[in-house]
Amino acid sequence: MYWLLAMILAPICTGLLLYVFKLKHRIWIALILQAVLMGWTLVQGVHFEPLQLSLSSVGIPYGMMLNMDRLAWLMLVLNNALFLFMTIFNRDKHYMDPLFIFLFLGLQGLINGIFLAYDLFNTYLLIEVSTVAVSILIMYKRDSRSMYDGMIYLLVNMFAMVFFLMGIGYLYKYFGVLDIASVKTAIGAVEDRQILYLPYAFILTGVSLKAAIMPLFSWLPKAHGTPSAPSIVSAVLSGIYVKTGVYLLIRVHEAFTPLPMNNVFIVMGIITAILGFTFAIAQKDIKLILAYHTISQVGLILIGISSTSATQQAGGLYHLFNHGIFKALLFLIAGLLIETYHTRNITQMHGLWQKSRFLTVILLIAVLSITGAPFFSGGYSKYYIAYGNNGIIMQLIMQFINLGTILSFVKFFKLMPAAKENKTITSTLTDPDTSADTKAVYIPTATNDEDDMPLTLSPGSKITLIALAALAFFSGIAGDIIMPWLTGYESHLNVLNQLQKLPNYLILVVMGFGIYRLGFHESLFIKAFRAVDLGFNAIAATVVIYFMGMLSLLYFVV
Repeated sequence: MYWLLAMILAPICTGLLLYVFKLKHRIWIALILQAVLMGWTLVQGVHFEPLQLSLSSVGIPYGMMLNMDRLAWLMLVLNNALFLFMTIFNRDKHYMDPLFIFLFLGLQGLINGIFLAYDLFNTYLLIEVSTVAVSILIMYKRDSRSMYDGMIYLLVNMFAMVFFLMGIGYLYKYFGVLDIASVKTAIGAVEDRQILYLPYAFILTGVSLKAAIMPLFSWLPKAHGTPSAPSIVSAVLSGIYVKTGVYLLIRVHEAFTPLPMNNVFIVMGIITAILGFTFAIAQKDIKLILAYHTISQVGLILIGISSTSATQQAGGLYHLFNHGIFKALLFLIAGLLIETYHTRNITQMHGLWQKSRFLTVILLIAVLSITGAPFFSGGYSKYYIAYGNNGIIMQLIMQFINLGTILSFVKFFKLMPAAKENKTITSTLTDPDTSADTKAVYIPTATNDEDDMPLTLSPGSKITLIALAALAFFSGIAGDIIMPWLTGYESHLNVLNQLQKLPNYLILVVMGFGIYRLGFHESLFIKAFRAVDLGFNAIAATVVIYFMGMLSLLYFVV
């Protein structure tokens, strides 16, 4: 039972000790700790049973308790796996100093706490503290851009969580309890459901921003795609931290069952998915493409978890896990590409096959996964999101979303083949994964032999890339084994069934390349999306408008 508490305190305390005493082998100590936590988490899934740990002498509903059900366990598996892999990947980086390790391990423990917390107020406290930790990690290199992006992230998230706090305040006023089980019971006994509208709208506003649901998304590209944030920070933010909002949304839906909002959130998920990939198509910055695509993938997850179909719900949860894996992999690859080509502009990256066949294969696996190719993780989970509902309209919408995803990743396909000729490129780089210098200019010419130099990867980088790519592949090819283990839903989509989906995927790929060749990505319509960049005041106004809109929807529509 006390392992639940150790999941929170062990990373935080270890990080603090490594910071205070500045031990020489701090990276190895962090790796051993994470391996132990990961091992315990996996062991719990062999014969899964819910666990609870009381943290006070007073019982629920007035005391404090940690709770691990299957959903919390799934999130713990993803969180601890990503932090373990990110530490392995980054163990040789110069900025892995005691302060960075303290913040990084502390964030791991806080995220574990969010998934294990059983009452809404402690969840709020953990989110607030983790938001501060994330902001510092974003601003870690202290250049002007990262400072701006980090402050925007901090202020916007703290502003939105005020709405969350107001909502749980109203719940406590009405019912006198805050633990999830008691709140759910109390809400279920309410006769006049109109008293639920205000706290629901407040809580939902905060949660929707954490999950980057449209239109509360503008903060995410600034945080996840900021030039100066280390690639492992971007990987953790997109791979797991944005999922805390999705996780809380599931918990809120479970508690507020009297409010029939499923169809509303399916529509919001569709809008989020479509607008997300549209913004991604408009970008040339490789990190911004991935950041906007996180928004699109959150929309897909939202479609699944908001359905009343058990099949779609399981598909949404499995896609939540799969997205965490292949998006973390893509952000790590993006960091390596920026380091290799000395530019963030993906259109200036060519001939990856010449530089590293290994990285080309890894990138291909990641791209096939996110674009929903058969035999890969994304294709497996997207199938259950789409076909859990037999409606032809939903299937067509999913096909359109997948086409948009492929279209936005055509740029990644194009950088893989061997370059036919050297091109002149002038670029300015701001990224901590390259060197201590925040700016570097790279101008290859026709006589520059650097284009033909192979890319050298550290052993830690290779281990992490292979592990994540293997997960992205085996979560698809062996989905009938992994999906039931993670979600509890018995899936049946064997290799032969997936093979039947291959012609449909290839048709979408051909269509995506054809639309790209026609210049759709440079059309005036797409360029208009590229120009969108909201500041703090505009984002804050959007939060207020979202709250008012949700409240109006509850009173006059639902």
